[in-house]
Amino acid sequence: MKVEIGGGTNTRSGYKNFDPMVKGDWGGFLGYDRVPVEDASVAAVYASHVMEHIPAGQPRINAFNEVWRILVPGGPFEIVVPCAGYTDHGNIEHVPTRPMGTGAPIHAGWQMWSDPTHVSVWWFPESFWYFCNPAFQAHADYGKKMWDCGIMSLHDGWEAHVTLHKPKDG
Repeated sequence: MKVEIGGGTNTRSGYKNFDPMVKGDWGGFLGYDRVPVEDASVAAVYASHVMEHIPAGQPRINAFNEVWRILVPGGPFEIVVPCAGYTDHGNIEHVPTRPMGTGAPIHAGWQMWSDPTHVSVWWFPESFWYFCNPAFQAHADYGKKMWDCGIMSLHDGWEAHVTLHKPKDG
């Protein structure tokens, strides 16, 4: 089984949708509700433009931990999320981009701020490294599960496409 988180009314083909809009057992809000499957029973999880609707802090940690719980060891968690900006590790800066159809330069990430239902901010790649890079470990135990980093890319200066994997020994 494959699960899409927050697919709304347009779920990916071949995926079971876990979304607040769904009625019954599959209606739920990641970060607050359990996905109705057994531990380590899901082959893949996909979440496009939904993680920014989950508040930062413990709800975000809960969301990542819940996906970790349901995935088989080695299973991928594909995330697409608008970013407020990104770090060029040779030079930390906001990289200018242009909205379609205009010549006006803007700072990367206006898409993150344009939707009033976005309640958590993402920075590329550090927001994801927090879950998979030991250098980003907090000095307190928040109960987060660790992931293996996979492919990470930034599209058009604002949209992160990230694949994390549940560790094979997880």
